[in-house]
This record gives sequence, C-alpha cells and structure tokens, in this order.
Amino acid sequence: MQTAQDIITTYSRTGARLREVFFQERTPLLQKAAQHMARCLARGGKILVLGEDAGGICARAAAQALLDRLDLDRPALPAILIPAGSTGDQTTDRAALRQLEALARPGDTLLSFLPDAAQTTMEPVLALAQETGLSCITLCGRPVAGLSLPGLAIDIPDASGAPASLVHELLFTAGHLVCRLVDYYLFENVTAIQTVDPQ
Repeated sequence: MQTAQDIITTYSRTGARLREVFFQERTPLLQKAAQHMARCLARGGKILVLGEDAGGICARAAAQALLDRLDLDRPALPAILIPAGSTGDQTTDRAALRQLEALARPGDTLLSFLPDAAQTTMEPVLALAQETGLSCITLCGRPVAGLSLPGLAIDIPDASGAPASLVHELLFTAGHLVCRLVDYYLFENVTAIQTVDPQ
C-alpha cells in the first residue's frame, strides 16, 4: 500500500521529468512560435487565443499575459480570447467558429491549447483559421505523431502516461513562456524577428 509520501514523491518526480524533457526537446519550437507571434504583432496583426477543455484556462492566461505586462513595462498587445467548450460541445464550438469568422483577418495568428489533439472537436475551427489566412500555433498536451494539424504543433513528449493535471500544468507554463518570449522578441531583441518566417 502506498503512503501519502509515496504519492507526493511520484507526482513530483513525474512532473519534473515531464518538464525537463519538454524543455529539452521543444525549446526550438517554442522559440519559433514566439518569433512568429512577435512578427505577426510587429506587422499589425493580432493573436487569437483558443483553448479546449482544460486548455481554456491556459488560453485565458495567455491572452491576459499578452494584454497585460509580464516582466516588461510595455503597451498592451492585441490578443483576443476565442470561446471554446469541452470535447463534443458543438454549440460552443460553433460559437468559436462564429467568433473566428467575425474577428480573424489574413496575417493574424491563432494560438490554440488542446490537451488532447487526437480527441479534439476543434478541427473545423483550425480549418477555418487556415482558410482565412491565419497562421496556426498549437500547444498540445499529448503527442501529435500521426495527426494532421495546420501550422506549428508543439506537443509534450512522453505525456501519455502522465497525470492530466501535470500535462495541463505544463501547457499553462509553456503558454506563459511563449508570451514572455514574444515580449523578448518585440522589445529586447527585435532583430531576431527579422529572419525567415518559420512557417
């Protein structure tokens, strides 16, 4: 029988391993995502942020981080939260489609948080974003091998056996990191976004 200490130790070690592997393996993709978002904003575009299920919390936090100041005293950045529901909630998914139809313009970027891209009902939203001329960046909680997602998809390696709470925690952290890097590229190292677009 496990003790409470066993549960805490296992949870802590699993979370630390998940985080370490993610940042080791996905750092170049996180940089590309932030560079692309910064380039979009520098060209007068906006960031539309979408999150499904628990990814909705990540999406709200990322949109707020772009609007608010993080570590720098800088102007608000144009970010709009697109409502999305839970998996299978077609009514809310339709609301997301309608919002995208109304607000999206070619050159904008859609930043999505999908805890499990294999089970998502957001395919119509992603397809519309691509058709509208948006660039898509998707942070996924589960590995996306074999899935066809538009644009840049960043998943969490080895997340399949991890508790959902740790996966969501890492998605939240990754979203905040990308927003911090957007600030870096826009206000501290603008020459880095004058390179070739990663998409």
